[in-house]
Amino acid sequence: MKYYFFVIFSMLTWGSLGIFVKNIPLDSVQISLARALVGSLFLLIVYIMQRNKMDMNNVKKYLPYLIYTGLAIGFNWVLLFEAYNYVPVSVATLTYYCAPAIVIIASPLVLKDKITSAKIIGVTTAMVGMVMVNFQSLGGGSAKGVVYGLASAALYASVTLVNKKVKGFTGLEVTLIQLVFAGLVLIPYTMATSSIGEIFAIDISGFIWLGILCVFHTGFCYWLYFVSLQKMPAYSVAMLSFLDPVSALFFSAVFLNEKMTALQFAGAIIIIGGAMLCEIWQHKKDKQMQK
Repeated sequence: MKYYFFVIFSMLTWGSLGIFVKNIPLDSVQISLARALVGSLFLLIVYIMQRNKMDMNNVKKYLPYLIYTGLAIGFNWVLLFEAYNYVPVSVATLTYYCAPAIVIIASPLVLKDKITSAKIIGVTTAMVGMVMVNFQSLGGGSAKGVVYGLASAALYASVTLVNKKVKGFTGLEVTLIQLVFAGLVLIPYTMATSSIGEIFAIDISGFIWLGILCVFHTGFCYWLYFVSLQKMPAYSVAMLSFLDPVSALFFSAVFLNEKMTALQFAGAIIIIGGAMLCEIWQHKKDKQMQK
């Protein structure tokens, strides 16, 4: 039971991500870099304390996949945090949660999966919900925020697909490696587009918000999540993951005073429902393959 609590706690914490990003006086690239470096350091300490030993031959075998997913995770964060600058956190989060639908769309090409009626319904439902949520954001800067959110979702979906090809690692090991590569990629990108030194020049308040985001939201909650992933059915974890967007809607309404129209609220329900349908379909498929 405690592992269910760990996952619920992690999802609710990740739902507050937008609040913290909004209170950090840095650009999206700088926040993403700090998150990758501190998060990977935290997970490395946990990994060493558990006296684990990584199979370096396996790392070499899947190195191109690991480098790509690290890069994708880093820029996934950059794009999502950038979306927060143009649209409400609730809208950006819901747009981001089109990722499961993107996985379903791409899986026939990448994983050679078959197209089924369940996939079509799940994808269509998620897309209809996305249009409803973003109907009032089709012009000006808001449209740019929607594009950033969708691009972030696409990168996250690509990580999900590529990770299916990576074998022989625990969830903690894969995440640790990916965060390290995310940090290595974001260092030169940050130096080229902004300044790493500005991260250390922010005021005390901003530094506290950033510290909590890096250590708590990234390091600690990722650790809780992957400990639970090893002890719980993957399907249960997948279904509990939808607490993330639901809590994000609640937190953004309470703490950021973001109000959703009736149309957007209905779209939110449809997006989450469509994404859940995709997860249910995947669970049934996995069970059939195990028979």
